Amino acid sequence: RVAHRFEAGNPNFLGIRVLRRGAQFIQSIGLPAIEARVRELSTYCLKLLKKAGLETMTPEPWEERAQIVNVLVPHAEQVMNALREKHRVIVNVKDDAIRISVGFFNTEEDLDKAVSAIVRETSGKGAVAA
Repeated sequence: RVAHRFEAGNPNFLGIRVLRRGAQFIQSIGLPAIEARVRELSTYCLKLLKKAGLETMTPEPWEERAQIVNVLVPHAEQVMNALREKHRVIVNVKDDAIRISVGFFNTEEDLDKAVSAIVRETSGKGAVAA
């Protein structure tokens, strides 16, 4: 029998340091400031989508939503791939809808680019074929 089963190994010291610095970074910004920024950006995204005539499943009241904005588009999986490949816009698909996940580090320009690319890929030039 070997004694390997009694060896505890090494703690993940690097992971512990990174986790600590990440927590300090978040604390330096403050959770209320992060929530306010995410609320502001997701509201901005909803307004952009409405102005562009795109349908969303995301409710407008903040109390009923989070940082994810769902956009109903035909062929969502194909649109997602086109957004990544052609426009360098990273989104996901769930329930056959494009999911834009807004973080406090995003900018209004990021959302302008994303919505513009979605419009481009779903209507007119660059549209994804069925």
